[in-house]
Amino acid sequence: MYSLSGRYNKILVHLTLAGLLGSVFSVGCSGSAEDSANSDGSIDIGTSMCDPEPLPTPVGLLVAVNGSPSGDGSAAKPLDLATALSRQSPANKAGGRILIKGGTYEGRYQSELTGTETQPIIVRAMPGERVTLDGCGKNIDPYLTNPAMGTPPNTLEVRGAYTQFIGIEVTCGRSDGKLGRISLKSGSNPDDLINRGGVSVYGQSIKISDFIVHDGSGGVDLWKTATGSELYGTIIYNQGWQGPAGDRGHGHSVYTQNGTGTLRYEHNVFFFGYSFGMHAYTAGMAPIQGFDLIENVWFRSGASAVGGESAIEDGFLIGGESVKDPMGNEQGSPAGRTQLIGNLSWAPNPDARGIGLGWAKAITNKEILLQANYLTGQVRFNAPWTSVTLDNNTIYGNLTGSVPGAFPNNVISQNRPSGAKVFIRKDKYDSSRALIAIFNWDSLDAIDVDLSEVLSGRGQYKIHSVMDLFGSAVTEGVYTGSGKIRIPMGTRPAIAPIGASTNIEPSDDPKKDFGVFVLHFSRCH
Repeated sequence: MYSLSGRYNKILVHLTLAGLLGSVFSVGCSGSAEDSANSDGSIDIGTSMCDPEPLPTPVGLLVAVNGSPSGDGSAAKPLDLATALSRQSPANKAGGRILIKGGTYEGRYQSELTGTETQPIIVRAMPGERVTLDGCGKNIDPYLTNPAMGTPPNTLEVRGAYTQFIGIEVTCGRSDGKLGRISLKSGSNPDDLINRGGVSVYGQSIKISDFIVHDGSGGVDLWKTATGSELYGTIIYNQGWQGPAGDRGHGHSVYTQNGTGTLRYEHNVFFFGYSFGMHAYTAGMAPIQGFDLIENVWFRSGASAVGGESAIEDGFLIGGESVKDPMGNEQGSPAGRTQLIGNLSWAPNPDARGIGLGWAKAITNKEILLQANYLTGQVRFNAPWTSVTLDNNTIYGNLTGSVPGAFPNNVISQNRPSGAKVFIRKDKYDSSRALIAIFNWDSLDAIDVDLSEVLSGRGQYKIHSVMDLFGSAVTEGVYTGSGKIRIPMGTRPAIAPIGASTNIEPSDDPKKDFGVFVLHFSRCH
Protein backbone atom coordinates (compact mmCIF):
# COMPACT_ATOMS: atom_id res chain seq x y z
CA MET A 1 0.00 0.00 0.00
CA TYR A 2 1.35 3.39 -0.93
CA SER A 3 0.75 6.51 1.15
CA LEU A 4 1.25 9.94 -0.42
CA SER A 5 2.29 12.55 2.10
CA GLY A 6 3.08 16.19 1.89
CA ARG A 7 1.17 19.40 1.15
CA TYR A 8 -0.70 19.83 -2.08
CA ASN A 9 -3.35 22.27 -3.15
CA LYS A 10 -6.92 21.48 -2.26
CA ILE A 11 -7.94 21.36 -5.89
CA LEU A 12 -6.33 17.94 -6.10
CA VAL A 13 -8.27 16.40 -3.21
CA HIS A 14 -10.29 14.19 -5.53
CA LEU A 15 -7.50 13.81 -8.08
CA THR A 16 -9.73 14.66 -11.00
CA LEU A 17 -8.93 16.64 -14.15
CA ALA A 18 -6.39 18.72 -12.25
CA GLY A 19 -4.12 15.69 -12.30
CA LEU A 20 -4.09 15.85 -16.09
CA LEU A 21 -2.99 19.43 -16.26
CA GLY A 22 0.39 18.74 -14.80
CA SER A 23 1.45 20.98 -11.94
CA VAL A 24 -1.59 23.18 -12.14
CA PHE A 25 -0.76 24.73 -8.81
CA SER A 26 2.59 25.17 -7.17
CA VAL A 27 3.28 23.18 -4.05
CA GLY A 28 3.92 25.25 -0.96
CA CYS A 29 3.69 28.50 -2.92
CA SER A 30 3.49 31.77 -1.07
CA GLY A 31 2.81 35.40 -1.74
CA SER A 32 1.09 38.28 0.00
CA ALA A 33 -0.13 40.46 -2.88
CA GLU A 34 -3.85 40.30 -3.70
CA ASP A 35 -5.65 40.87 -6.97
CA SER A 36 -7.10 44.37 -7.21
CA ALA A 37 -10.81 44.94 -7.71
CA ASN A 38 -12.05 47.31 -10.42
CA SER A 39 -14.85 49.78 -9.91
CA ASP A 40 -17.24 47.39 -11.67
CA GLY A 41 -16.42 44.64 -9.21
CA SER A 42 -14.29 42.53 -11.57
CA ILE A 43 -10.86 41.39 -10.54
CA ASP A 44 -7.71 42.04 -12.53
CA ILE A 45 -5.47 39.09 -13.28
CA GLY A 46 -2.83 38.81 -10.62
CA THR A 47 0.34 36.80 -10.24
CA SER A 48 0.23 36.39 -6.47
CA MET A 49 0.07 32.92 -5.01
CA CYS A 50 -0.93 31.72 -1.58
CA ASP A 51 0.09 29.07 0.89
CA PRO A 52 -2.35 26.18 0.25
CA GLU A 53 -4.15 24.19 2.87
CA PRO A 54 -2.65 20.74 3.46
CA LEU A 55 -4.48 17.82 1.90
CA PRO A 56 -5.59 14.54 3.35
CA THR A 57 -3.15 11.77 2.53
CA PRO A 58 -4.43 9.62 -0.36
CA VAL A 59 -3.80 5.90 0.02
CA GLY A 60 -3.76 3.13 -2.55
CA LEU A 61 -1.75 0.61 -4.50
CA LEU A 62 0.81 2.48 -6.58
CA VAL A 63 0.99 1.92 -10.34
CA ALA A 64 3.89 3.21 -12.47
CA VAL A 65 5.02 3.01 -16.10
CA ASN A 66 7.98 0.92 -14.92
CA GLY A 67 5.84 -1.16 -12.59
CA SER A 68 5.94 -4.95 -12.56
CA PRO A 69 3.35 -7.74 -12.27
CA SER A 70 5.34 -8.90 -9.25
CA GLY A 71 5.20 -5.50 -7.57
CA ASP A 72 3.46 -5.02 -4.25
CA GLY A 73 2.07 -1.55 -4.96
CA SER A 74 4.63 0.28 -2.83
CA ALA A 75 6.79 3.20 -3.92
CA ALA A 76 9.75 0.84 -4.16
CA LYS A 77 7.84 -1.89 -6.02
CA PRO A 78 4.94 -0.40 -7.96
CA LEU A 79 2.54 -2.54 -9.97
CA ASP A 80 2.13 -2.40 -13.71
CA LEU A 81 -1.23 -1.06 -14.92
CA ALA A 82 -2.45 -4.24 -16.62
CA THR A 83 -2.00 -6.25 -13.42
CA ALA A 84 -3.55 -3.54 -11.25
CA LEU A 85 -6.74 -3.61 -13.36
CA SER A 86 -6.94 -7.38 -13.67
CA ARG A 87 -9.06 -9.89 -11.80
CA GLN A 88 -5.90 -10.91 -9.91
CA SER A 89 -5.21 -7.35 -8.70
CA PRO A 90 -4.57 -6.91 -4.96
CA ALA A 91 -7.05 -3.99 -5.20
CA ASN A 92 -9.82 -6.18 -6.64
CA LYS A 93 -11.92 -6.16 -3.49
CA ALA A 94 -14.58 -4.04 -1.84
CA GLY A 95 -13.16 -0.56 -1.25
CA GLY A 96 -9.93 -1.17 -3.19
CA ARG A 97 -7.84 1.90 -4.11
CA ILE A 98 -5.36 2.38 -6.98
CA LEU A 99 -3.13 5.44 -7.57
CA ILE A 100 -1.57 5.79 -11.03
CA LYS A 101 1.68 7.73 -11.26
CA GLY A 102 2.18 10.20 -14.07
CA GLY A 103 3.50 9.06 -17.44
CA THR A 104 2.40 7.59 -20.75
CA TYR A 105 1.08 4.04 -20.60
CA GLU A 106 1.23 2.58 -24.12
CA GLY A 107 -1.13 -0.27 -24.85
CA ARG A 108 -4.72 -1.35 -24.49
CA TYR A 109 -6.06 -2.13 -21.05
CA GLN A 110 -9.00 -4.08 -19.68
CA SER A 111 -10.40 -3.63 -16.19
CA GLU A 112 -12.11 -6.53 -14.45
CA LEU A 113 -12.22 -4.84 -11.05
CA THR A 114 -15.37 -5.49 -9.03
CA GLY A 115 -16.26 -3.55 -5.92
CA THR A 116 -19.61 -3.37 -4.16
CA GLU A 117 -22.43 -0.84 -4.14
CA THR A 118 -21.41 0.47 -0.71
CA GLN A 119 -17.64 0.06 -1.21
CA PRO A 120 -16.71 0.79 -4.82
CA ILE A 121 -13.16 0.48 -6.09
CA ILE A 122 -11.48 3.82 -6.95
CA VAL A 123 -8.82 4.12 -9.68
CA ARG A 124 -7.37 7.62 -10.00
CA ALA A 125 -4.45 9.67 -11.23
CA MET A 126 -1.72 10.74 -8.87
CA PRO A 127 -2.28 14.37 -7.80
CA GLY A 128 -0.46 16.91 -9.93
CA GLU A 129 0.63 14.33 -12.51
CA ARG A 130 -0.59 13.74 -16.06
CA VAL A 131 -1.59 10.13 -16.64
CA THR A 132 -2.01 9.23 -20.32
CA LEU A 133 -3.24 5.95 -21.77
CA ASP A 134 -2.04 5.83 -25.39
CA GLY A 135 -3.66 3.00 -27.32
CA CYS A 136 -1.50 3.44 -30.39
CA GLY A 137 1.85 4.63 -29.12
CA LYS A 138 5.07 4.28 -31.08
CA ASN A 139 5.68 0.79 -29.74
CA ILE A 140 2.17 -0.46 -30.60
CA ASP A 141 1.07 -2.29 -33.74
CA PRO A 142 -0.67 0.60 -35.56
CA TYR A 143 -3.33 -1.57 -37.19
CA LEU A 144 -6.28 -3.60 -36.01
CA THR A 145 -5.44 -6.37 -33.59
CA ASN A 146 -7.35 -9.62 -33.84
CA PRO A 147 -9.67 -9.71 -30.79
CA ALA A 148 -9.14 -13.46 -30.67
CA MET A 149 -5.59 -12.73 -29.59
CA GLY A 150 -6.98 -11.28 -26.37
CA THR A 151 -6.16 -7.62 -26.95
CA PRO A 152 -9.14 -5.35 -26.22
CA PRO A 153 -10.13 -3.22 -29.23
CA ASN A 154 -10.20 -0.01 -27.17
CA THR A 155 -7.57 1.83 -25.20
CA LEU A 156 -9.54 1.19 -22.02
CA GLU A 157 -12.22 -1.48 -21.82
CA VAL A 158 -14.10 -1.57 -18.52
CA ARG A 159 -15.83 -4.72 -17.35
CA GLY A 160 -16.36 -5.79 -13.74
CA ALA A 161 -18.68 -3.63 -11.60
CA TYR A 162 -18.86 -0.83 -9.03
CA THR A 163 -15.61 0.88 -9.99
CA GLN A 164 -14.91 4.58 -10.50
CA PHE A 165 -12.09 5.87 -12.73
CA ILE A 166 -10.98 9.46 -12.16
CA GLY A 167 -8.81 11.98 -13.97
CA ILE A 168 -7.14 10.04 -16.81
CA GLU A 169 -6.26 11.13 -20.36
CA VAL A 170 -7.06 8.59 -23.08
CA THR A 171 -5.77 9.11 -26.60
CA CYS A 172 -4.42 7.61 -29.77
CA GLY A 173 -2.09 10.52 -30.30
CA ARG A 174 0.87 9.30 -32.30
CA SER A 175 3.19 12.06 -33.36
CA ASP A 176 5.35 10.01 -35.73
CA GLY A 177 3.09 10.46 -38.77
CA LYS A 178 1.48 7.03 -38.58
CA LEU A 179 -1.80 8.04 -36.95
CA GLY A 180 -3.58 8.77 -40.23
CA ARG A 181 -6.99 10.38 -40.30
CA ILE A 182 -8.05 9.31 -43.82
CA SER A 183 -9.03 5.74 -44.70
CA LEU A 184 -9.15 4.35 -48.23
CA LYS A 185 -11.88 1.93 -47.14
CA SER A 186 -15.51 2.73 -46.40
CA GLY A 187 -17.38 1.71 -43.29
CA SER A 188 -16.89 1.66 -39.56
CA ASN A 189 -14.01 -0.82 -39.29
CA PRO A 190 -11.31 -0.04 -41.85
CA ASP A 191 -8.11 -2.07 -41.58
CA ASP A 192 -5.79 0.55 -43.08
CA LEU A 193 -5.74 2.91 -40.07
CA ILE A 194 -5.09 2.72 -36.39
CA ASN A 195 -8.54 1.89 -35.08
CA ARG A 196 -8.28 2.27 -31.37
CA GLY A 197 -11.33 3.63 -29.63
CA GLY A 198 -11.17 5.53 -26.40
CA VAL A 199 -13.13 3.96 -23.54
CA SER A 200 -15.80 1.25 -23.74
CA VAL A 201 -17.86 0.37 -20.69
CA TYR A 202 -19.58 -3.01 -20.38
CA GLY A 203 -19.58 -3.45 -16.59
CA GLN A 204 -22.40 -2.52 -14.24
CA SER A 205 -22.38 0.64 -12.11
CA ILE A 206 -19.14 1.99 -13.57
CA LYS A 207 -18.28 5.69 -13.24
CA ILE A 208 -15.93 7.45 -15.66
CA SER A 209 -15.17 10.86 -14.14
CA ASP A 210 -13.20 13.91 -15.26
CA PHE A 211 -11.39 12.20 -18.15
CA ILE A 212 -9.96 13.86 -21.23
CA VAL A 213 -10.49 11.68 -24.31
CA HIS A 214 -9.21 12.82 -27.70
CA ASP A 215 -7.83 11.79 -31.09
CA GLY A 216 -8.82 8.14 -30.98
CA SER A 217 -11.21 6.40 -33.34
CA GLY A 218 -13.99 6.93 -30.79
CA GLY A 219 -14.68 8.65 -27.50
CA VAL A 220 -16.52 6.92 -24.63
CA ASP A 221 -19.07 4.17 -25.25
CA LEU A 222 -21.54 2.89 -22.65
CA TRP A 223 -23.29 -0.28 -23.75
CA LYS A 224 -26.50 -2.03 -22.69
CA THR A 225 -24.72 -4.25 -20.17
CA ALA A 226 -23.40 -1.16 -18.33
CA THR A 227 -26.56 -0.86 -16.23
CA GLY A 228 -26.46 2.04 -13.79
CA SER A 229 -23.22 3.51 -15.19
CA GLU A 230 -22.29 7.17 -15.48
CA LEU A 231 -20.08 9.41 -17.61
CA TYR A 232 -19.28 12.57 -15.67
CA GLY A 233 -17.18 15.71 -16.16
CA THR A 234 -15.39 14.26 -19.18
CA ILE A 235 -14.11 16.32 -22.11
CA ILE A 236 -14.08 14.60 -25.52
CA TYR A 237 -12.80 16.11 -28.77
CA ASN A 238 -11.35 15.30 -32.21
CA GLN A 239 -12.24 11.62 -32.17
CA GLY A 240 -12.71 9.64 -35.40
CA TRP A 241 -11.40 9.47 -38.97
CA GLN A 242 -12.30 10.48 -42.52
CA GLY A 243 -13.72 7.91 -44.94
CA PRO A 244 -12.87 7.88 -48.65
CA ALA A 245 -14.74 9.80 -51.35
CA GLY A 246 -18.41 8.88 -51.22
CA ASP A 247 -18.19 7.89 -47.57
CA ARG A 248 -18.21 10.24 -44.55
CA GLY A 249 -16.55 10.98 -41.25
CA HIS A 250 -16.69 8.21 -38.63
CA GLY A 251 -16.35 8.11 -34.86
CA HIS A 252 -18.64 9.64 -32.23
CA SER A 253 -17.87 11.38 -28.97
CA VAL A 254 -20.26 8.94 -27.29
CA TYR A 255 -21.90 5.83 -28.72
CA THR A 256 -24.47 4.26 -26.44
CA GLN A 257 -27.26 1.70 -26.18
CA ASN A 258 -29.35 0.76 -23.17
CA GLY A 259 -32.48 -1.16 -22.25
CA THR A 260 -32.60 -1.64 -18.47
CA GLY A 261 -32.42 1.14 -15.91
CA THR A 262 -30.80 4.45 -16.83
CA LEU A 263 -27.38 5.54 -18.10
CA ARG A 264 -26.42 9.00 -16.84
CA TYR A 265 -24.40 11.60 -18.74
CA GLU A 266 -23.66 14.71 -16.70
CA HIS A 267 -21.39 17.77 -16.98
CA ASN A 268 -19.53 16.43 -20.03
CA VAL A 269 -18.21 18.46 -22.96
CA PHE A 270 -18.27 17.07 -26.52
CA PHE A 271 -16.88 19.09 -29.42
CA PHE A 272 -15.46 18.67 -32.91
CA GLY A 273 -14.72 15.09 -33.94
CA TYR A 274 -15.54 13.36 -37.22
CA SER A 275 -19.16 12.45 -36.61
CA PHE A 276 -21.93 12.80 -34.01
CA GLY A 277 -21.58 14.06 -30.48
CA MET A 278 -23.73 11.64 -28.49
CA HIS A 279 -25.11 8.84 -30.66
CA ALA A 280 -27.82 6.75 -28.95
CA TYR A 281 -28.45 4.56 -31.95
CA THR A 282 -29.01 1.08 -33.32
CA ALA A 283 -28.86 -0.30 -36.85
CA GLY A 284 -30.89 -3.31 -35.75
CA MET A 285 -32.98 -4.22 -32.73
CA ALA A 286 -30.64 -3.25 -29.87
CA PRO A 287 -32.45 -1.26 -27.14
CA ILE A 288 -32.10 2.54 -27.00
CA GLN A 289 -34.09 3.53 -23.92
CA GLY A 290 -33.18 5.01 -20.56
CA PHE A 291 -30.78 7.96 -20.91
CA ASP A 292 -30.43 11.02 -18.67
CA LEU A 293 -28.42 13.91 -20.15
CA ILE A 294 -27.89 16.49 -17.43
CA GLU A 295 -26.09 19.84 -17.96
CA ASN A 296 -23.73 18.69 -20.72
CA VAL A 297 -22.20 20.99 -23.36
CA TRP A 298 -21.69 20.19 -27.04
CA PHE A 299 -20.73 22.16 -30.12
CA ARG A 300 -19.79 21.59 -33.76
CA SER A 301 -19.82 17.81 -33.79
CA GLY A 302 -18.35 16.62 -37.10
CA ALA A 303 -16.12 19.69 -37.53
CA SER A 304 -12.95 17.57 -37.63
CA ALA A 305 -14.10 15.97 -40.90
CA VAL A 306 -13.65 17.58 -44.30
CA GLY A 307 -16.65 19.12 -46.02
CA GLY A 308 -17.39 22.28 -44.08
CA GLU A 309 -21.02 22.64 -43.01
CA SER A 310 -21.99 19.44 -44.83
CA ALA A 311 -19.79 17.47 -42.40
CA ILE A 312 -21.52 18.83 -39.29
CA GLU A 313 -23.62 16.28 -37.42
CA ASP A 314 -26.01 16.48 -34.49
CA GLY A 315 -24.58 17.05 -31.05
CA PHE A 316 -27.19 14.59 -29.81
CA LEU A 317 -29.03 11.96 -31.84
CA ILE A 318 -31.32 9.26 -30.54
CA GLY A 319 -33.03 6.80 -32.85
CA GLY A 320 -32.57 3.67 -34.90
CA GLU A 321 -32.73 2.18 -38.36
CA SER A 322 -35.72 0.12 -39.43
CA VAL A 323 -35.25 -3.50 -40.48
CA LYS A 324 -37.56 -5.91 -42.32
CA ASP A 325 -39.10 -8.90 -40.64
CA PRO A 326 -39.47 -12.24 -42.52
CA MET A 327 -42.74 -11.00 -44.02
CA GLY A 328 -41.09 -7.87 -45.40
CA ASN A 329 -42.64 -5.51 -42.84
CA GLU A 330 -40.52 -2.69 -41.40
CA GLN A 331 -39.81 -2.83 -37.70
CA GLY A 332 -37.29 -1.33 -35.34
CA SER A 333 -36.26 -0.57 -31.79
CA PRO A 334 -38.07 2.52 -30.45
CA ALA A 335 -36.19 5.12 -28.43
CA GLY A 336 -37.68 6.25 -25.13
CA ARG A 337 -37.29 7.05 -21.42
CA THR A 338 -34.88 9.86 -22.29
CA GLN A 339 -34.42 13.21 -20.53
CA LEU A 340 -32.35 16.21 -21.66
CA ILE A 341 -32.18 18.70 -18.79
CA GLY A 342 -30.04 21.85 -18.59
CA ASN A 343 -27.83 21.05 -21.58
CA LEU A 344 -26.04 23.70 -23.67
CA SER A 345 -25.07 23.84 -27.34
CA TRP A 346 -23.47 26.43 -29.61
CA ALA A 347 -23.48 26.85 -33.38
CA PRO A 348 -22.59 29.81 -35.62
CA ASN A 349 -26.15 30.11 -36.97
CA PRO A 350 -29.69 28.97 -36.10
CA ASP A 351 -29.99 26.65 -39.11
CA ALA A 352 -27.09 24.41 -38.08
CA ARG A 353 -27.68 20.83 -36.98
CA GLY A 354 -28.21 20.48 -33.27
CA ILE A 355 -30.45 17.68 -31.95
CA GLY A 356 -32.01 14.75 -33.84
CA LEU A 357 -34.98 13.02 -32.22
CA GLY A 358 -35.70 9.68 -33.89
CA TRP A 359 -34.19 8.33 -37.07
CA ALA A 360 -36.23 5.97 -39.25
CA LYS A 361 -39.68 7.39 -39.96
CA ALA A 362 -41.24 3.92 -39.76
CA ILE A 363 -40.44 3.64 -36.05
CA THR A 364 -42.73 5.28 -33.50
CA ASN A 365 -40.64 6.20 -30.50
CA LYS A 366 -41.84 6.55 -26.91
CA GLU A 367 -41.11 9.19 -24.25
CA ILE A 368 -38.70 12.13 -24.41
CA LEU A 369 -38.35 15.25 -22.27
CA LEU A 370 -36.39 18.43 -23.02
CA GLN A 371 -36.33 20.86 -20.11
CA ALA A 372 -34.36 24.02 -19.30
CA ASN A 373 -31.89 23.52 -22.16
CA TYR A 374 -30.12 26.49 -23.82
CA LEU A 375 -29.54 25.48 -27.43
CA THR A 376 -28.36 26.86 -30.75
CA GLY A 377 -29.41 25.16 -33.98
CA GLN A 378 -32.23 22.92 -35.08
CA VAL A 379 -34.18 20.52 -32.94
CA ARG A 380 -35.34 18.01 -35.57
CA PHE A 381 -38.12 15.49 -35.10
CA ASN A 382 -37.10 12.84 -37.62
CA ALA A 383 -39.75 10.30 -36.57
CA PRO A 384 -42.97 10.08 -34.50
CA TRP A 385 -43.02 10.07 -30.68
CA THR A 386 -45.89 9.04 -28.42
CA SER A 387 -44.91 11.46 -25.61
CA VAL A 388 -42.94 14.70 -26.02
CA THR A 389 -42.37 17.27 -23.25
CA LEU A 390 -40.63 20.56 -24.12
CA ASP A 391 -40.57 22.94 -21.17
CA ASN A 392 -38.63 26.11 -20.38
CA ASN A 393 -36.08 25.69 -23.18
CA THR A 394 -34.35 28.55 -24.99
CA ILE A 395 -33.61 27.69 -28.61
CA TYR A 396 -31.79 30.02 -30.99
CA GLY A 397 -32.99 27.98 -33.94
CA ASN A 398 -36.18 26.14 -34.76
CA LEU A 399 -38.19 22.98 -34.32
CA THR A 400 -38.24 21.10 -37.61
CA GLY A 401 -39.55 17.84 -39.06
CA SER A 402 -42.67 16.11 -37.74
CA VAL A 403 -43.13 18.48 -34.78
CA PRO A 404 -45.76 16.83 -32.55
CA GLY A 405 -47.76 19.90 -31.51
CA ALA A 406 -47.18 23.36 -30.05
CA PHE A 407 -44.90 24.07 -27.09
CA PRO A 408 -45.66 27.56 -25.78
CA ASN A 409 -43.56 27.49 -22.61
CA ASN A 410 -40.30 27.86 -24.52
CA VAL A 411 -38.36 30.68 -26.17
CA ILE A 412 -37.73 29.74 -29.79
CA SER A 413 -36.31 32.35 -32.16
CA GLN A 414 -34.02 32.68 -35.17
CA ASN A 415 -32.96 36.16 -34.09
CA ARG A 416 -29.47 36.25 -32.60
CA PRO A 417 -29.61 36.99 -28.84
CA SER A 418 -27.69 39.86 -27.25
CA GLY A 419 -25.70 40.22 -24.07
CA ALA A 420 -23.97 37.38 -22.27
CA LYS A 421 -25.26 34.15 -20.76
CA VAL A 422 -23.05 32.40 -18.23
CA PHE A 423 -23.52 28.87 -16.89
CA ILE A 424 -21.49 27.49 -13.99
CA ARG A 425 -21.49 23.77 -13.18
CA LYS A 426 -20.00 22.74 -9.86
CA ASP A 427 -18.27 19.36 -9.85
CA LYS A 428 -20.16 16.95 -7.60
CA TYR A 429 -17.06 14.85 -6.98
CA ASP A 430 -14.60 17.73 -6.47
CA SER A 431 -15.82 20.86 -4.68
CA SER A 432 -12.77 22.78 -5.93
CA ARG A 433 -13.51 22.26 -9.62
CA ALA A 434 -16.21 23.72 -11.87
CA LEU A 435 -17.14 24.01 -15.53
CA ILE A 436 -17.94 27.44 -16.99
CA ALA A 437 -19.74 27.99 -20.31
CA ILE A 438 -20.15 31.52 -21.70
CA PHE A 439 -22.35 32.62 -24.60
CA ASN A 440 -20.92 36.02 -25.58
CA TRP A 441 -23.51 37.26 -28.09
CA ASP A 442 -21.97 40.75 -28.31
CA SER A 443 -18.48 39.33 -29.04
CA LEU A 444 -16.82 41.24 -26.20
CA ASP A 445 -13.13 40.75 -25.44
CA ALA A 446 -13.87 39.50 -21.92
CA ILE A 447 -16.80 38.63 -19.67
CA ASP A 448 -16.98 39.31 -15.93
CA VAL A 449 -18.19 36.24 -14.08
CA ASP A 450 -19.49 35.96 -10.52
CA LEU A 451 -18.11 32.72 -9.12
CA SER A 452 -19.32 33.15 -5.57
CA GLU A 453 -21.65 30.17 -5.92
CA VAL A 454 -18.68 27.83 -6.42
CA LEU A 455 -15.87 29.70 -4.62
CA SER A 456 -15.84 30.51 -0.93
CA GLY A 457 -13.13 32.17 1.08
CA ARG A 458 -9.71 33.24 -0.07
CA GLY A 459 -7.88 31.03 -2.53
CA GLN A 460 -6.00 30.66 -5.76
CA TYR A 461 -7.86 30.07 -9.02
CA LYS A 462 -6.80 29.00 -12.49
CA ILE A 463 -9.09 28.86 -15.51
CA HIS A 464 -8.25 26.83 -18.62
CA SER A 465 -10.01 26.80 -21.98
CA VAL A 466 -11.11 23.40 -23.27
CA MET A 467 -9.17 24.34 -26.41
CA ASP A 468 -5.94 24.30 -24.40
CA LEU A 469 -6.31 22.05 -21.37
CA PHE A 470 -2.62 21.24 -21.13
CA GLY A 471 -1.37 24.77 -21.78
CA SER A 472 -1.37 27.97 -19.77
CA ALA A 473 -4.44 29.30 -18.02
CA VAL A 474 -6.45 32.04 -19.71
CA THR A 475 -6.53 33.76 -16.33
CA GLU A 476 -5.33 33.11 -12.81
CA GLY A 477 -4.98 34.88 -9.50
CA VAL A 478 -6.08 34.95 -5.89
CA TYR A 479 -9.79 35.26 -5.17
CA THR A 480 -10.61 37.14 -1.97
CA GLY A 481 -14.10 35.78 -1.48
CA SER A 482 -16.11 38.40 -3.38
CA GLY A 483 -16.22 40.25 -6.69
CA LYS A 484 -16.19 39.02 -10.26
CA ILE A 485 -13.39 37.38 -12.24
CA ARG A 486 -12.77 38.67 -15.76
CA ILE A 487 -12.45 35.82 -18.26
CA PRO A 488 -10.87 36.67 -21.65
CA MET A 489 -12.76 35.30 -24.65
CA GLY A 490 -11.34 33.86 -27.85
CA THR A 491 -7.71 33.81 -26.75
CA ARG A 492 -7.12 30.16 -27.62
CA PRO A 493 -7.40 28.91 -31.23
CA ALA A 494 -9.52 25.91 -32.14
CA ILE A 495 -7.66 22.70 -31.37
CA ALA A 496 -7.09 20.67 -34.55
CA PRO A 497 -7.10 16.87 -34.83
CA ILE A 498 -3.69 15.23 -34.64
CA GLY A 499 -2.68 14.46 -38.22
CA ALA A 500 -5.23 16.89 -39.74
CA SER A 501 -4.08 20.33 -38.71
CA THR A 502 -6.15 22.26 -41.28
CA ASN A 503 -9.49 20.48 -40.91
CA ILE A 504 -11.24 22.85 -38.50
CA GLU A 505 -13.00 25.52 -40.58
CA PRO A 506 -12.95 29.16 -39.38
CA SER A 507 -16.74 29.04 -38.95
CA ASP A 508 -16.40 26.13 -36.52
CA ASP A 509 -14.15 28.11 -34.17
CA PRO A 510 -16.37 29.99 -31.69
CA LYS A 511 -13.66 32.62 -31.16
CA LYS A 512 -15.09 35.29 -28.83
CA ASP A 513 -18.71 34.22 -29.24
CA PHE A 514 -18.59 31.13 -27.02
CA GLY A 515 -16.19 29.53 -24.61
CA VAL A 516 -16.03 26.56 -22.26
CA PHE A 517 -13.59 26.65 -19.37
CA VAL A 518 -12.44 24.49 -16.48
CA LEU A 519 -11.99 26.30 -13.15
CA HIS A 520 -9.65 24.99 -10.45
CA PHE A 521 -9.63 26.55 -6.98
CA SER A 522 -7.24 26.03 -4.09
CA ARG A 523 -8.13 27.51 -0.72
CA CYS A 524 -5.38 29.49 0.98
CA HIS A 525 -4.01 28.21 4.26
